[in-house]
This record gives sequence, structure tokens and C-alpha cells, in this order.
Amino acid sequence: MRPVDKGTRNDSINPYQLALEPLTKKLGRYCSYCEMQVYNSLEVEHVVSISKGGDKHQWHNFLLACKHCNGSSNKSDKVSSRTNYFWPDKDNTFLAFDYDELQHIRPHSGLSQVLQPIAKATIGLLGLDRFPGSINPPTLGDKRYIKRNEVWALAKESLSDWYQMPVQEMIRQIIRTATGHGFFSIWMTVFKDIPEIKLALIDAFPGTAKNCFDQNGNPAARPGGKI
Repeated sequence: MRPVDKGTRNDSINPYQLALEPLTKKLGRYCSYCEMQVYNSLEVEHVVSISKGGDKHQWHNFLLACKHCNGSSNKSDKVSSRTNYFWPDKDNTFLAFDYDELQHIRPHSGLSQVLQPIAKATIGLLGLDRFPGSINPPTLGDKRYIKRNEVWALAKESLSDWYQMPVQEMIRQIIRTATGHGFFSIWMTVFKDIPEIKLALIDAFPGTAKNCFDQNGNPAARPGGKI
């Protein structure tokens, strides 16, 4: 999950849907949770649910979400506090999860015993473990797993292209492909051994929290976060 920096605002945004344009300018048209690029049905999402006491019109309580991460079968109105989950605007969520091409998203193997349950709860809250044959299968309209699979294939093909032609022009092409499809964490995972491409990805995806990565593009603990 891409860690993001959306900046701060102190004004009341009413109706809250008006936050969509400034949020997308800050973060791009990507779901803050599954990382899928979304052009239709991208939503201003309340981190702490309004029904549970979350601020309805305040920037600090907004992220962007696709209709599946924010749907009734997943996050919806279930969150009363940020405490028991990881959040991409507060934590280095890239350190929280492992991704693989079998469509699995799991708590990162390096997490402590204290943080493992938080990662697991976050995955369950957002339905990031939904794919056919899993314990938690997707709803009929939920095709996030298909998009993840498509991007894995693109990222692996791009890695092969890089090894055949490791030049600046290829980096630009890889970045165009990555930002055009989303799923930042998949690209960062596939290119984990190529610092120059990881750094280019961090720069290219708008709103990526740069204080969550070191000078080689490796993840670092986020100041003030749980991780």
C-alpha cells in the first residue's frame, strides 16, 4: 500500500465531495488502499466513518477510495478509530504488506508480533485478500484481483525489458506504464533490486510520501507513524 502525503488543510469542505478534485491533484486518481487507478467511481472516503463519529468535512479524515475498498462488504462505515489499522497518510504502509503474483497480499514477514495483527486487520477491513478460491472470495463486481494480475504481468515484462536495455529511455517508458496502470506496490516489488527505477516510481506517483524511503528507494519507518 503506497504511503501518501496529502498535505494539510484547516478549512471545512462542505459538501465533502468537493474534496475530490484537490485530493486527486495531490494523490493522483488511485485508490489509497488497493492502489488501482480509478477514473469512474473514485470516492472521497472518510477514514473514520461518519456514523462512528468521524469528521464529515475535514481534510484530515479524507482519502481516496474505489467503490470496492469503500463498499459495504469491505470498509464502508466500520471504522470508529484509526488505532487498530495502518493508514497510508499516517504510516509507511509499504512496510506493512507483502505482495506476490499469485494475488496474495499478506502482512509483511518482517513485522513484529504486535504489528502483524494490525496488518491483518487492515487487509480484512479493505477486502484485499479477496480473490477466487480464497476464504474471502470477491463479490461479483469486484475485479481488483484481475487488475492486480494484469499489472503483475506488465511489471514483469517491463523488468525483462529493463535487463535487455537498461537506459534512461527505458526508465521513462516503465514509469509511463506504471503510472498509467497504478498498483505502486507491485512495481516497487518487481523492481526491488533496481534503485534508479524505485526512485523514479517514488517521484512519479503523485503524493507518495518521500520520507518513507531512503536514498536508494528502500522503505524506512515513517516519522510519527506506527511503522
